[in-house]
Amino acid sequence: MSPFDEHDPITRSRSRISRTATPAFYVVLALTALAPILGGCTKLWAAASLAAATGLLFLIAPPKRSLGRLPNIAFTPLIALALVAFLPSRWFPLSDWRSVLEKLGARLPATVSAQPWLTFQSTLQFLLGLSWSYYLLAADWSLAARRKAWAFIALLIVALAAAITVANFLRVRIPFWPHAPEFGFFPNRNHTSNVLGIGGILIYALALDGFARRQRHWWIWIAALSLICWALILDYSRAGIILVVAGVVAWHLFWLITSGNKRRSLIASAGILLLLLLFAWNGGKTIMRFIDQESDVLSPSNMRFAIYRDALDLTTRAPLTGIGLPNFSYVFSTAQTHSVAEDVAAHPESDWLWMAVELGWLAPLLIAALFVWWLSRCFPFEPGTYRLLRFGAMVCGCGFALHAFFDVPGHHIGAILPTLLLAGTALHPNQPFKLSRVISISFRLTGIVLLFGAVFSFLSIAGSPNFPTDVTVDRWQKQIARALDESEYESRHWNGTFITSEPSLKSACIRARPRNAISRSPVISCPNGRIFGGRKERPGHLPARSTKRSRAGPGCCVIFRNRRPISTETFMVQSKMNPS
Repeated sequence: MSPFDEHDPITRSRSRISRTATPAFYVVLALTALAPILGGCTKLWAAASLAAATGLLFLIAPPKRSLGRLPNIAFTPLIALALVAFLPSRWFPLSDWRSVLEKLGARLPATVSAQPWLTFQSTLQFLLGLSWSYYLLAADWSLAARRKAWAFIALLIVALAAAITVANFLRVRIPFWPHAPEFGFFPNRNHTSNVLGIGGILIYALALDGFARRQRHWWIWIAALSLICWALILDYSRAGIILVVAGVVAWHLFWLITSGNKRRSLIASAGILLLLLLFAWNGGKTIMRFIDQESDVLSPSNMRFAIYRDALDLTTRAPLTGIGLPNFSYVFSTAQTHSVAEDVAAHPESDWLWMAVELGWLAPLLIAALFVWWLSRCFPFEPGTYRLLRFGAMVCGCGFALHAFFDVPGHHIGAILPTLLLAGTALHPNQPFKLSRVISISFRLTGIVLLFGAVFSFLSIAGSPNFPTDVTVDRWQKQIARALDESEYESRHWNGTFITSEPSLKSACIRARPRNAISRSPVISCPNGRIFGGRKERPGHLPARSTKRSRAGPGCCVIFRNRRPISTETFMVQSKMNPS
């Protein structure tokens, strides 16, 4: 062990973990591993499973310490901001986007959110992320436990990188993982590379920390780092490469400044050069993405900054309440002026901006305050506190936060949970956190809510129409498409059309006409209904002229159940125009 980072017995005694907390520690590691392994928990069944396990953890082993006044003040309003979406919209000034939708004939619900059922689902996922953040920051783990956590996360990400490499080589799909072209565990390659980049920084810190301590097997981590780099190249994402290189340089500079043995840190600097050479030599098409037209922010093909401008404009329309979770892609069309394209953006290319649009500007300010508080609690990096590894964990958290300005990894529990675990281990061991019974009771109640949300999700997955989620949306969309294929109608998607439904159906509004007929009157699709007022009972269709009671105007689709229109919600859909 190197003398400049030797353990302090006083520090170790103050940060000791009790034996009763040890099982919870291993449960936390297991759930952290499951988050990315289960396809990043982007599917509802995976997210519900994680929520159920988390709820049980909070019921059995809730945190016993309070983070203090400032974090508590920040966490509580964040939850309240998410719940504002369920308040009556008449309590707040009328938003421009609501008036635009209503002028087009849409009937919006009375709540702030245009689709409260999907908002309920997203609010539960938001609560899951916030509760994990508090839990991991309040955990009282010893230095030995932190060392195990760092090694576990590193091995986890190495295993994920190995799986990506093998899947690419054999051209086979891994169970539970999405059908991504890069064979990653997220549908979006940038989210996969974010996790790989965080792992690369941590593995580099573990390798050179072992080198500084003269450990015999430190070089094994270097071999693992090369596997991470290869997986980043196969993932074909620039974000992960930038993240790992910048993080490695930042960590190495800290080691060089604080090291008592400058010679060893200077010798190890060759590792950074080898890392850059590896990317340059085997980068291939991935490296070409840094120099092609797509990488030019001023290029007409780069829509990122145009989306930023339109998203910022949308935040000004509801700066206090936001538009509610998860309404961005459905309302964004009303604000598009600079980013008009064939498809509507699913998100604003930034976690911070996305939060401002859906929850109001107070939300990112509160999260920024929490981030600054966390940074201050990581200092000082004293000898005897695993300062090199703690600094590496802090760099991972900072890299994640910076990447969130240009992408949306923070909206996926499979990407953020490993980083939250590292953020908790980066805190200085001697924190003035006090025991709090209120926090324990609050987390037990949160566990009950998460278990209820998991049951709600599983019932929706099982097909219950009384528990609508995005799975219900996808299922009804398929029923609409199937009904059209089996009917005597030729359909075409109407570009920029509104759909009204409850729960919200994420599908293109359909105008159709009978084959070999002169009439081109719109037809309204209803997966659970029949022809209303027609001669034949054909599942899935309803003539538009029979919908006076629903007040459906041209371009509006109403979903009927048992011949009765359900209360309606509205969202924007944009698709290619297919002439019939």
